[in-house]
Amino acid sequence: MNKSKHIEATDQNALAPEFVTDLEKVYNEHYLAIYRFVYHRIERKEDAADIVSSAFMKAMKNADKFENRHENALKSWIFRIASNEVLLYYRKKKVERKYFVEEKYLQSITEEMEDEKPEMQLMLESLQNIPQADYELIQMKHFDGMSFRDMAEILDKSEESLRVSLYRIRKKLYRATVELSKRKGIEIMLSLAVLLMAL
Repeated sequence: MNKSKHIEATDQNALAPEFVTDLEKVYNEHYLAIYRFVYHRIERKEDAADIVSSAFMKAMKNADKFENRHENALKSWIFRIASNEVLLYYRKKKVERKYFVEEKYLQSITEEMEDEKPEMQLMLESLQNIPQADYELIQMKHFDGMSFRDMAEILDKSEESLRVSLYRIRKKLYRATVELSKRKGIEIMLSLAVLLMAL
């Protein structure tokens, strides 16, 4: 898809040229990141692409509601719209919202533990069993690579509250992984314990 044509195809007559330019810049520079953000939450390529397109269209239609509070505000706003579109997607489908943990993302934070598959599997299982809201913060921060400011904009929360929440989630994840290792009779290496606490 030609990204600039996608933006030009929408009705820009009532929009400030600066907003259109900024939106096109976000589209060209962050489309793939927004697409991955959506795809990791629904795991359907075609639907993910539709949701991202819908998010940009809604941004165009609701430009008057945008508040340019900081340098990356527009990008964060698009992510927030996309996140809401994911929720709408699940409501329309009338199915329970899912989230996905892919081993390649675990690998990205456990690269130094290449041969420690049992530990990686324990961490994967622990991540899959934490509450969805907790996993969402882990995913946004560590798998989507978002800053706390972007997360705060998307979730409409303060950066400090997110930092505290993420710290508590890490502790819960650590305890859950330790408990799982005991039940399965697998000894956790210190490197994994440190990793879980330092996520």
